[in-house]
Amino acid sequence: MGVSRKTYYEWEEKSLQAMALENQPAGRPPAPVDEEKEALRQRVRELEEKLDRAEKTIKAKELRGPREELRRKGSKKNRSIGKKR
Repeated sequence: MGVSRKTYYEWEEKSLQAMALENQPAGRPPAPVDEEKEALRQRVRELEEKLDRAEKTIKAKELRGPREELRRKGSKKNRSIGKKR
């Protein structure tokens, strides 16, 4: 072939490396997962969901508050009328 032994083995090494790369998925290899960071992210998600539920509960109670007060006042009037009879 007219190529030195050294050049041949360099080409062989490069071609073997290239073939090995073909079997790997394309793109950057995935970053290692930091377990502590993932646990903290999960905890933040849980706390955000809990806060969201608490805010919705408070809002619902605020909307329900005036209705409950009117209902209580109405029931007191009915009780006092019933006692007079």
